[in-house]
Amino acid sequence: MININDLKINQKVWCKESWTERIVCGFVSEITRRADNEEHIIKIKGKSYLEDSFIGITYQSPDNLFTTKEKAIAAAKKESQEWVDNYKAEITDIASLVAFPLSHTFYAEEYTDYEAIKAYRERAKELGFEIPD
Repeated sequence: MININDLKINQKVWCKESWTERIVCGFVSEITRRADNEEHIIKIKGKSYLEDSFIGITYQSPDNLFTTKEKAIAAAKKESQEWVDNYKAEITDIASLVAFPLSHTFYAEEYTDYEAIKAYRERAKELGFEIPD
């Protein structure tokens, strides 16, 4: 996460795209504060000629902006693991293991919840089931 006081116009920043979950870079073009609270919204522009950049414009919270690609990757991995841990907490026995895929999206193209699948597979192994890799 980037400190809002350290952010500058035209600064290169890294973030996780919400729709693709890729780690991409862009450049700060505007820093605004929402009228209804103290939260800042950062306008980021991508550069089509940069390999790691997205194309177009996105609006991000400073909580999703990082100064390096490595920091953005580490934050994304931490967030993913938190999701997995929360999902695993839902699966406490065989009955909840059976019910879990009925309320989470498995293998549904862009709607697939990979953290739910990972949690399901890990918990199934912990409960004694053999799961092929």
